[in-house]
Amino acid sequence: MKALTVTATGQQFPGSTIIEYATLWTVDYVVYPKSVIGEATIQDYVPPPATLPTRAEYTEALEAMYDAKAQEKNYDNRYTCALRAGYPSAFQAEGTAFGEWMDNCNVTAYGIMAQVQQGLIPQPTIGELLAMMPVLVWP
Repeated sequence: MKALTVTATGQQFPGSTIIEYATLWTVDYVVYPKSVIGEATIQDYVPPPATLPTRAEYTEALEAMYDAKAQEKNYDNRYTCALRAGYPSAFQAEGTAFGEWMDNCNVTAYGIMAQVQQGLIPQPTIGELLAMMPVLVWP
């Protein structure tokens, strides 16, 4: 262990300890202020939390999923597919099914967000969120 003075978030921690945590492929350095935990050992290492997606990243992923699903039926994107619901034609049923599915996905995503905010479930990754979405059944 090496002792040195560390500045973190504008605060100085004289005599803080850096613990080197080595795995087979990586080395992480974690700063523990002695004033908080005293002497630390490798067993005290707590890996930093994974960065969780932002609301904007969830939105981007959902929109990409909508576009990809619309493109399965040769629509340009979610807009051109959902637009078909409003006009009597051979494509109206697809547009209606798609629009209802997209709305159901949004309702599901908002419900998940509410559960996360209430502490009922952990915040999902983008992949986990997309896996929780309803399945589109084309007519």
